[in-house]
Amino acid sequence: ALEQRLALYGQIATPQPGPIDVSARAQTASSMALRTASVAGGAVGAALAKAPPLHAAPLPPRVGLLAFINGVRRHRRNPIGFFDALHGQHGQTFRVTLPTGSDLLFDCRPQALSAPLVHTDNADESWEKPPLQGHGLSFLVGTENVFLANGEIWKQAHRAMQPHLSAAAIQDDVMTARVSSILDAHLDALAQRAAKGPVEVDVRPVMQQATLDVALQTLLGTTLSKPELERVQHAFGVVMEWLGSETLNPTSVSLGNLAGILPGAGALKEAYKTLTDLGDRIIAQRRAQPGATTDLLDGLLQARDPETGGPFSDERLRNEVLTVLLAGHETTATLLSWSSVLLSRTPRVQAQLHAEADAAAGKPATSATLQDMTAVQNTIKETLRLYTPAWFLVRRAKADTTIGPPDRAIPVAKGTTVVMSVFHAHRDEEMYGVRKTGYPAAEFHPERYLNANPKTFPFGGGVRICLGVHLARLEAAAMLAGMARRFDLAAVSDAPVGVRSDISVHPSDTRVRLSLRASQPSPAAQA
Repeated sequence: ALEQRLALYGQIATPQPGPIDVSARAQTASSMALRTASVAGGAVGAALAKAPPLHAAPLPPRVGLLAFINGVRRHRRNPIGFFDALHGQHGQTFRVTLPTGSDLLFDCRPQALSAPLVHTDNADESWEKPPLQGHGLSFLVGTENVFLANGEIWKQAHRAMQPHLSAAAIQDDVMTARVSSILDAHLDALAQRAAKGPVEVDVRPVMQQATLDVALQTLLGTTLSKPELERVQHAFGVVMEWLGSETLNPTSVSLGNLAGILPGAGALKEAYKTLTDLGDRIIAQRRAQPGATTDLLDGLLQARDPETGGPFSDERLRNEVLTVLLAGHETTATLLSWSSVLLSRTPRVQAQLHAEADAAAGKPATSATLQDMTAVQNTIKETLRLYTPAWFLVRRAKADTTIGPPDRAIPVAKGTTVVMSVFHAHRDEEMYGVRKTGYPAAEFHPERYLNANPKTFPFGGGVRICLGVHLARLEAAAMLAGMARRFDLAAVSDAPVGVRSDISVHPSDTRVRLSLRASQPSPAAQA
C-alpha cells in the first residue's frame, strides 16, 4: 500500500558524505598531478611543479542556508522562480551546504552540462543519478526503474526497452503511420469543435490525452475509452502537483512521507490507486494473451535478471510501466503545449508550417515526409531549446573531478550533487545568441537553425539520454503537421505568457483560439 511504501522511503536514500574543503582538495589534486609531471617530464616537469595551482577560476559563491531555505519557501509552487532568483543574484554557478553536510553545486553554463551527462553510467563511472533526482517520484514508481536507477538495475531496464524505442523502430513507416493515425483522431475531435466557428481551446489537456493515448497504444498495447483516458490523465495531474513541491525539497526525505498529514493527501492516495491499478491491469491483460504483440511491454515481460535468471517482479514491472507512461506522455504534451502557444503568437512561423503541410497533403505519413518539413522540425528544436520540459537535471560526482570549459573549470569534490538548469543554460547568449545564430537567445526564432545548429540538451545526454527521444520527436512533428493542415491558431490574450514549473516547465496560459483553415473541409461537409 502507499503508506507502507512511503514509510520505507527514508531507508532508500544513501547518506551523503560530510563536508569537504573543495578548494583544498582541488589544490592537492593539482599538486599531485604536477609532481607526476616532474617525474615524467624531466626538467620541464620540474619547472611546472613549481608553478601555482592550475585552477585559476574562482570558486562559485556560497549561498547561505537561510537564504536558500527562504528561496525554497517562496517559490515552492513554481520552482523555476527559485532558480531565476538565485542565478540572477549569484550568476551561473553557486553552491550550498545543507545541514547534513552534503554540498549542492548549481551550474547553468552550457559547457558544464556535457561531462556529468556523458559520464553517468559510462565506462569510467564518474557520475551517477542521486536519490535527490527522483525521491519525490519514488513513492509512485519506486527507485528500481529506467529513470531513477543506476548501474546494473538501470542496464536491465535499458536492455529491455531500447530495441522498441530505437530510431529504427520508431521511424519505421508502420509505426509512423500508427502514431499519426492516433493523433489524427484527437485532431479530428478538435476540428468537430471548431466546425461552427472559432473555438477557444486549452491545449495542454488536449495534448496530454493525445500523447497518453499514443504511449498506451504503441508501447503497451492498451486502448482506453475517452472517460478512462481522462481519469488516468487527472491522476497523473495530481501526482505532478505533488512533484512540484518535491522539486525544491533538497532533503533525502520525500514529502510523500507526510501524505497522511498534508492537505490534499486524499487526492494523492486516490491518484496512486488509479495509476497502480492501471499498471497491474495492463500487465495482467498481456499475460492472459502472451505473444499477442511485440512491443515495449513484451520486452519488459521477457527481460531476465542476469544474476537470478528470473523475470522482473510484478512490482518492478508495474514501476516500469508507470514510468513509461508518465515520462512518455507528459514531456511531449508539454512540448506541444508550448509549440501551440508560441505559434499562436508568431504568425510568420505559423504560415511556414501551413505551407509545408499543404505541400505534403496527400503524401503518406512517413518519417521521411515529416523530416522534410523544415519549419516543423525547426519549431520543435526551438521550442525544446527555450522550454525544455525536463528543465533541470541532477547528477552526483562519484570521484573528485571538474566541470566546465578548461579555462573556467570548477572543482567538484566526490559526493557533491550538481543541479543543472537546462532552462537557463539554453538562454546563454554566448552559445545561442546573435553572434552565433543571428537571433537573441531569449527569443523564439526557429529560423536560427537555418544558420547554425548549436548543441542543446533537451533529452539529457550520454547513455542515459531519454529513451523516448525518437518517439517524442515523431509525435511532435506529426501533431504539428496535423494541426497546420487543419487550423489557424490565434492568441486568446495579448498578455505575456508566464512560465510555470513542477518537474516540467509549462505555460501559465495554454489557451489558443482555433479556426478551421479555409482549405480544410469542415467535418460536417466530410460526413
